[in-house]
Amino acid sequence: MAPEEPMPDSDLCGRTLGEFVLHARIGDGGSGGTDDVYLGEQRLLKRDVVVTVLHQRPDDVGLQRFMAAAQFEHPYAAHIYDFGLDGETGRWWFATEMVHGITLNHWLAKHGPMPLDQFVPFFECVAQVVQAAHDRGILHRNLRPSSVMVLDGAGRLCPMLLGFGLDQLTRGDTETGSPAADIQALGVIAYESLTGRVPVIADAQVPPLGGDFSPDLDRILRRALVQSPEGGHPGSLALATELCTALRTSPHEQLRSAAQQ
Repeated sequence: MAPEEPMPDSDLCGRTLGEFVLHARIGDGGSGGTDDVYLGEQRLLKRDVVVTVLHQRPDDVGLQRFMAAAQFEHPYAAHIYDFGLDGETGRWWFATEMVHGITLNHWLAKHGPMPLDQFVPFFECVAQVVQAAHDRGILHRNLRPSSVMVLDGAGRLCPMLLGFGLDQLTRGDTETGSPAADIQALGVIAYESLTGRVPVIADAQVPPLGGDFSPDLDRILRRALVQSPEGGHPGSLALATELCTALRTSPHEQLRSAAQQ
């Protein structure tokens, strides 16, 4: 069943969807402005939530995939509390936990490239949640710095991934995608986090990291970002292990360790 045409925009502030009251519209769902995102409240539990209201009606396949993604739980993935169809507007919605932090792209714009002692454990956690989802047959398909929240707890940066299940609802097709696309997206996230720049790939070439980073790191990221003769990484954890191991022995880390001694 093909999805129907997008429905006209309307302000739903003050409306109640399921158990959730919508208080303020705070943006779009990261799909080109086609969805509305509201700050809401689950009255019974008195907790803040984020409610995304879709303009595009998902097809049956999309709903089935979203239901599978909604059951996925991980310490580094934002939980989906509920979803449903609003009878008055005919629009589907879903409610997720409110994550208190800033997106990775905003963090990088504010602080610049992430220091290695923060990046290594941070990226390992991101890879863990992506691998856990892949192990359950769940793909993200929209990984990018804006879908990774950064939480600062006592100086330790922790990630929280947003958007698991959203792409399944909004694509409106039967494509399953590929884990390789998520792994490539992780390569982009790593490149941007380490350099503060977006990698511009031309003729299957990735711009070198530069600085004191070793050539091994360029090779590892090239495998993740482009199709190479060596083949891609078999999983997100394999990428994280190879990348973080190389970073721990890079001149950057060696200089930092020497300075602490």
